Amino acid sequence: MARKKERVDTSGQGSEGFSTLGGALAGLGFATMSTPEPAAPTAEVPSDAPDPGDLGSVRRVVLRLEKKGRRGKAVTLIEGLPSALLDGLGRDLKRTLGCGVSREEAVLVVQGDQRDRLEPLLRERGVGKVSR
Repeated sequence: MARKKERVDTSGQGSEGFSTLGGALAGLGFATMSTPEPAAPTAEVPSDAPDPGDLGSVRRVVLRLEKKGRRGKAVTLIEGLPSALLDGLGRDLKRTLGCGVSREEAVLVVQGDQRDRLEPLLRERGVGKVSR
């Protein structure tokens, strides 16, 4: 005669009052792992971080169009910016222009030929001279 298997109720309506599978397994004597609560993200910007919107200290920025080594795709390179401002400015340009912006060492790489759109944006932020 076949022996009937004992089943664990996982529907949340268990007779022992367990509301989760982990609770039901713990009730049967199995050890369960608990996950730590994730730390709440902080939106505070360090006070010593420069403002990416203020480029008044930058005297000259060079915009270059490059295709070589990029499978024929055109990218605009922004050279001459301080490295402390690159990440913040890259995020702002990505939002403003609606195109991909990445950082390669001390240069911002903007997807496509964006020289005409970048020049007024950089002048607004206080760059002294924008050359091509």
